[in-house]
Amino acid sequence: MEMEVAIATTEEMAKGFLLAGFRRVWYPPGEDYTQSLREWFERQVKDEVGIIFIASRLYEKVKDMAERLERERRAYPVVVTIPEGEEEEDPIRRIIKRAMGIEIREGSI
Repeated sequence: MEMEVAIATTEEMAKGFLLAGFRRVWYPPGEDYTQSLREWFERQVKDEVGIIFIASRLYEKVKDMAERLERERRAYPVVVTIPEGEEEEDPIRRIIKRAMGIEIREGSI
């Protein structure tokens, strides 16, 4: 079963992803984009994409939807945030925490 990758990011980054051949790319169409983003996110879930990469700033607008997927323990899509600053949590740590229920910290291994 082949699954697609979906990406929600800034307009500048979206151009690069589109040039790289990704088809499911979304970026804010203007100032008031929350509803558009939420509809796009829901469509990706219904279409059963494998991974949704989403800029951390945009993730905040769909966080409740992503957390609902986690509560339902759905295998797909895996939602991975794209960090936009140094204060961001490591997305790999979040995936491990989601999958295994444990938190990995630097120096703990």
